Amino acid sequence: NLSTENQNSNDKQEELNKEFENIKEDLNDLKQENEGLKKPMDLPNMDADAEDAKQEMQKASDQLKKNNQNTAKQNQKKAANKMKEMAKKMASEMQGVEMEQLEEDAKSLRQILKNLLTFSFTQESTMKEFRRNGSQSFHFNRLLKDEQKLKNQFKFIDDSLHTLASRQIAIQDVVNKNVGEIHYNIDQSLHHLVENNLGKGISHQQYV
Repeated sequence: NLSTENQNSNDKQEELNKEFENIKEDLNDLKQENEGLKKPMDLPNMDADAEDAKQEMQKASDQLKKNNQNTAKQNQKKAANKMKEMAKKMASEMQGVEMEQLEEDAKSLRQILKNLLTFSFTQESTMKEFRRNGSQSFHFNRLLKDEQKLKNQFKFIDDSLHTLASRQIAIQDVVNKNVGEIHYNIDQSLHHLVENNLGKGISHQQYV
C-alpha cells in the first residue's frame, strides 16, 4: 500500500545518507594516507561526483516530502549509482596507495635493520671492553659515556620502529615487547656500571 511504499522510500533515503557519509569518511582517510607518503600520488578529484550524489539525494528528499514516490526513486537510483562509481574509484586508488606505502615501509625497514645491526655490534664491542678492562681502567669513564650514547642512539631507532609499527599492525606486539625490554636493560646496565657492579652491568649489556 501507499504507506508501506513511503516507508520503503524513506528507509532507502536513510540508507543512502549513511552510505554517503561513510564514503566521505573513506575519501578523507584516503587523502590523509596519500598525503603521508613521501611521494603522494595524483588522486582523481571526486568532489564533483560527491556533489552530484548529494544533489540527487536532496532531490529525492524533496520529492518524498511531496509524496512523489516514482521521481524520488529515480533520484535515489541516480545517487546510488554515483556513489558506486565513487566507491569503485576509491577502491582502485586505495590499492595503489597501499602498494606505495608498502614499498616505503620496506625501505624504512631495511634502514632500521641496518641501524639495529650497527647498534648491536657497537653494544657488543662496548661490553667486551668493559669485560676486558675492568672498573679500574683508565677507559672506564669513556666507556660509560659510550653506553649513554648507545642509549640515546636507540631512542632514534625506537621512534622509527614505532612509526613503522603504527602502519603495520602485524609487528606492533613484537616491537612494543622488545623495544621495552631493550630500554629496560640499557637503563639497568648503566645503573649497575655506575655502581661499579660490572657483572650485572655486563649481563644487561649482553641482553641488549
